[in-house]
Amino acid sequence: MRWLASLLCALWCGVVLAAPAGAANPPLPPQSVPTDVARVFADETLAWANALEPGSGKPTHTYTSVGAVREIFGFTGEFLSGKGDVTPIRSLNHWSAPLLADDKPVAVATVAMESGAYRTVGVVGSADLAAGLAVGPAGYYVEGQPSVGTWVLNDDRTLAPADDWARRISATAIALTDAQPLLTAGWRSTQSQGGIPMWGLVLIGVIGLAGTMTTIALLTRPRRG
Repeated sequence: MRWLASLLCALWCGVVLAAPAGAANPPLPPQSVPTDVARVFADETLAWANALEPGSGKPTHTYTSVGAVREIFGFTGEFLSGKGDVTPIRSLNHWSAPLLADDKPVAVATVAMESGAYRTVGVVGSADLAAGLAVGPAGYYVEGQPSVGTWVLNDDRTLAPADDWARRISATAIALTDAQPLLTAGWRSTQSQGGIPMWGLVLIGVIGLAGTMTTIALLTRPRRG
């Protein structure tokens, strides 16, 4: 009977060990490009972007075409705070596509809901971001602040860096689980209270402490004669 007990124990351990693996990979949100969004990119975005005045995000060259449209995602607060078994990304409710000049991605145009209709709302003249966005429609394009970077989340749950900020964290694709502590560290470094970065709060605290100590020293200094 010992062999039966051992077998049952092994099977139970296998179930217990296998369970977290599924829980650690909650389903990713669906991604799509609404018909109205695709229409704006196809019919309006190119003319809108080329009509921008210099200095409004438009480079000196003229845009000649619009690349593949992608829904844009961001990391969830739970994921960036370091929590496990959480959905890592969420939709940012806007869509972007690279703007090309002679087949070269040079800028990024964004469409979002504005005043009850989908409209082109902005252009960022960044060849770096445009190149990352133009890699292909596969995976999720995940925007982040500079301390986190912008990435493409692939179906195998690896993150491929899509801009220079992300490449400072990892120059090559990295597993999502391995990337999380690095992204969390970057995110926490820029957390603020009242708009003041954490390093600013530390500096203010040090200056305040120094001022307090100086005041105490002056008040407690023995007076002469």
